[in-house]
Amino acid sequence: MRSCSAPWRVCRGRPNEARSAAGKAADKFPQPNYITLKIAEEAGEVIRAAVHYAENRMECEELEGEIVQLLAMLNRIVPPTACRGGGDRP
Repeated sequence: MRSCSAPWRVCRGRPNEARSAAGKAADKFPQPNYITLKIAEEAGEVIRAAVHYAENRMECEELEGEIVQLLAMLNRIVPPTACRGGGDRP
């Protein structure tokens, strides 16, 4: 099985990219119900990317990009500051 460090790179170096993507998505789609649907869609994209990566049909960087998009949607529903007591939930 191939090895990919995408989850670790995302955790270390890509949260700012996810926050930026979340801000852009919030401007484009401000409705809270839409966020929950996008989380489900992005989670499905991560699964698809993981399967394609395991089958050698996708590169690790593409998987990483899908993970970042999922994190962006998760940041919209529960911003990191809300988890630390520094902000309100949307």
